[in-house]
Amino acid sequence: MGLIDHPLPLDIFGFNGANTIQPDQSWNDILENQAPLTRLQDLNARVLRYPGGTLGNYWDWRKGWFLSQHDLQIGILLPEKFNPELPINSGTIVFDDKLETFLECLSHSNAKPMWQMNVLTSDFSYQLSTLYAGKTKGVTSEFVELGNEFYLGDSDNRLVFPNVDHYAEKAIDWSSRIKSIPPFTNTKIAALGSENDSDAEPRRRRLWLGRLLENLNGNSDINAITLHHYIAAKFTGINNNISCPASLSSADIKRAFANVIQSSRHLN
Repeated sequence: MGLIDHPLPLDIFGFNGANTIQPDQSWNDILENQAPLTRLQDLNARVLRYPGGTLGNYWDWRKGWFLSQHDLQIGILLPEKFNPELPINSGTIVFDDKLETFLECLSHSNAKPMWQMNVLTSDFSYQLSTLYAGKTKGVTSEFVELGNEFYLGDSDNRLVFPNVDHYAEKAIDWSSRIKSIPPFTNTKIAALGSENDSDAEPRRRRLWLGRLLENLNGNSDINAITLHHYIAAKFTGINNNISCPASLSSADIKRAFANVIQSSRHLN
């Protein structure tokens, strides 16, 4: 199969929302301070991911914070790095990472939301309410991502998804149910892939992508595969521009996109 060149859509690039859980760094801090709000606007991001990252696997979107331990199923423990108590800001601004606050920030930018659904520690109905909450605010739910990095061998990942087949079954079920609801019929849904050339998690991670694609073969409800290819970057001390280190080669970039191309051949 040959590759087809086509223009990239404007919403091909976006930003992650994972770093908003520290004191003085919530979405409300951005909203209430002109300087960070201006920086958000200057980014001209077309997609913002909420909540973003592993934290999303334990997230309660109504609270704008992590689920309490008593909300988690037996056998799952809230990771120590995710303090169940809300941070306290140093100033007068209230820490607030609720979905409504995120949406208010969104209204000051050109971005669309990418909803990262909590498929590890929540249920379908509660997560579907996220899309309805956005709809009541006039936000079109164009992008949904089904979880984050379950190919890692953490005990919680293994408990809920002993292998990729269990994850694929849930991803297929949730995507089908989302698209059966008229307001969300055209939502673009991504299942969680993995880099298969990593030495980490030699069995689970290496086998994840190929087996996932086998499970999704012919599925029309899942439109994309997410691949987290981490490329080291650093801030320069002069102008805060991000620059890639000299050790990053074109081969690194080609390898990352080769996985993207491989996945796209199996999906709509």
